[in-house]
Amino acid sequence: MVESWAQLQRHRAGRLKTRDSVETVQKAWAQAHEIKADERADWARYNDTYDEVVDVLRRRYKDPHTDEWFAGNAGFQEDLDSLFTKLKAREADLAEIETRITDEKEKWYRRALRASLLWGLAERSIGRSALTAILDDSEKPWDDVSQAVRGALPTVDEAAPTADDVLAKLEGLGREEDREQRGEVLAELFLRDATKSNVDGDDHNHGIPASCIPAAEALRHGAALDNVMADLEAKRSEAAGRKSVAEKHRRKLAELRRAQAAHLQAKSLKAQKRERKQKAPQVEDAVYESVPEGVSLEDVRACALCQVFAGLGVGKGRKVYESGADCETQHEEHVRMDHSCAAGRECVQLSDEDVDMMGSENSGVVICRECAEDLDRATTYCSGRCARRDFQRHREDVHVPGRRKLSKREVEVDTKDLVFEDEEKTRYHVEDVSKYVWKLDAALERFFTSRNPNAQILSTA
Repeated sequence: MVESWAQLQRHRAGRLKTRDSVETVQKAWAQAHEIKADERADWARYNDTYDEVVDVLRRRYKDPHTDEWFAGNAGFQEDLDSLFTKLKAREADLAEIETRITDEKEKWYRRALRASLLWGLAERSIGRSALTAILDDSEKPWDDVSQAVRGALPTVDEAAPTADDVLAKLEGLGREEDREQRGEVLAELFLRDATKSNVDGDDHNHGIPASCIPAAEALRHGAALDNVMADLEAKRSEAAGRKSVAEKHRRKLAELRRAQAAHLQAKSLKAQKRERKQKAPQVEDAVYESVPEGVSLEDVRACALCQVFAGLGVGKGRKVYESGADCETQHEEHVRMDHSCAAGRECVQLSDEDVDMMGSENSGVVICRECAEDLDRATTYCSGRCARRDFQRHREDVHVPGRRKLSKREVEVDTKDLVFEDEEKTRYHVEDVSKYVWKLDAALERFFTSRNPNAQILSTA
């Protein structure tokens, strides 16, 4: 990128040298003829010096310095030489040569921009595809291209040197004896930040970031500016790569730690449930402990659902009533508050007025097996029919998130049982909901009665 500055500086110097050479030719003619300046004199001078001036212009492009922007462009130089031959023979116009030079220079500007750091800055602003489209549009005038690229670049600090300032400082620094001075100028222009002082007590490198000091020293010893900047960019890319790898490793380690934590949690939950199953029945003590003090056991009534959930280790505890009368007056409210149908407003009892809740195999309270066994949730439905109709919502809102959280089983483990209702597979149900719920009688037998054979069950309502 920065050697482009050297090319621009060389172009500026060559242009000034050509201008001076033309003026020298014209002044020499004027001194030799001592003609009073008027239109006739100008015309005469033009005719007499025409060939010599054309030769001066021709030399400008015939044997360029290696730093010139068109150096090594043999096709362009051959075209120009041919045009200058025609110009000298007065068969071509100078405007044709200017147009050819302008077209070639625009191509060089586009190539130089792609290889410059400005490309990276503009790319981060508007994206590679947009920037490439701007530069690849050969029909777009260069003024429009440069304006579009300039608009994509960050705002330039007012304290930053202008292009003319940079070129003026670079002018005349090509001689071997000026090597150290040239390096110092380049370090000041491209490495030093006047607003910072990162090196305490080192006036020679004042304002140069510590990471750039080796580059500054290399410039002072005559290293090519492009090579130094390419080395800096390579080191920055390498550092960014190391940072990216480190960040990738950090994320991977964090993922492993989360997976380990989830595994340990699931393992702990499984161990707790296994321990509960393996322990000798302690439910009897818990049942007796729930009886209010001073109340006869013969008078106590208990909520069957609470007993089941207590046996599973979930729920709020055992609800007991001190008498049958209390049970009759309070139990309905207890069920409404603590064991309401999980379907909520979608409960079939609210929408189907003629539904027979007691006359089919899907009637009676049911308990969600996965919620109770794996998710520690006390989920009940008023009937198997209600559980079947609410299956999709409950599965997506409760089961699937719970499986992901526990990392205990495949998230889509029940997909084989789903019956889809539309081609898009957005609605579904299960034919046999009994695989996913327990009826209250069966659950009571499994989790309470089997552990308390002497307990007398008066009602499962």
